[in-house]
Amino acid sequence: MRFGHQLAVHLLDGAPSVVVLGLTEDHHRAFLRLGSPETFTVSLDVSGIAELVTAVLSGHVMYVPVRHAVHGDRLLGVHPHPGAVAVPEEADCGPRQLYLELPGKLIYEVVLDPLTATRLVRYLDEAWRLIDAAG
Repeated sequence: MRFGHQLAVHLLDGAPSVVVLGLTEDHHRAFLRLGSPETFTVSLDVSGIAELVTAVLSGHVMYVPVRHAVHGDRLLGVHPHPGAVAVPEEADCGPRQLYLELPGKLIYEVVLDPLTATRLVRYLDEAWRLIDAAG
């Protein structure tokens, strides 16, 4: 089964960007790519997926353990976006920021509106179920 989702997000300055969520070829981990350069791609095991879901839904500043192919274990930052945005009734949370910092002062930050953050949570749940089924 193929699994992959692309979410339209924006950078802090409002410029459009994307977040891509998929599964590794062996279906043992999920990968998350912030933006279009592969530089900011990390992978998560099932516990990392669960922590990311909790972080997005909680509305608190949290750091989720992830693995970067070149830089090893890193932390993905998740926190509420401070902008005043009306939260639609069908959204499970408010707007969120995700960011990843790599050596050399490389930082990529994206903002998810409430509906996009809700979709990310649903896709992460789907990824967790697929990884669990793959054993």
